[in-house]
Amino acid sequence: MSNKEKALHQLETIDHQLEALISFLENENSQHFTYVEQATDWSCLQILKHLEMAETLSINYLKYKLKEGKSFPKAGLKQVYASWIMKKAYKSKKKFVAPESQGLVPAKEGLDYDEIILSYRNHRAKQKQFLTGLEEKYYEYAMYKHPFFGRLTLSQMLTFYEGHVERHEKQIRRTLESAKPTV
Repeated sequence: MSNKEKALHQLETIDHQLEALISFLENENSQHFTYVEQATDWSCLQILKHLEMAETLSINYLKYKLKEGKSFPKAGLKQVYASWIMKKAYKSKKKFVAPESQGLVPAKEGLDYDEIILSYRNHRAKQKQFLTGLEEKYYEYAMYKHPFFGRLTLSQMLTFYEGHVERHEKQIRRTLESAKPTV
């Protein structure tokens, strides 16, 4: 299996992951989607918007760099190590704070569940089209620049997406559980 085929298979996996999350949310009380336990916490809507924003900004970055005609470093041991650290980080209980300077912190007000889901699904469709259209050679480069883990391959970017959604899904489930009235 080529690097591109592997990445496109990962894309299908994360699409199923997102649809499973949406399916779960559609069976929840939508009045709880804006609930926050503490003022510094994010609501379910903010978390969903953050996930969508992170992926959209990632693909926009790649498109921009390709349009500029920038060259990318070949992937090597540094990317393998960064990916390993990233996977370990997502399994840990350590809390990570999204970098505000990169537009990854969503507003608290004015978020609509249906709009976020529609936008997220549209983004995923455009992302699939973009990644499918890239030549095989690009899948061997460290094209994606993660704010914490540095340069990663496209496949590692998709691994990041998977871990990112998985981690935030747990946060969404905890938030919704906290929103339910105790008897």
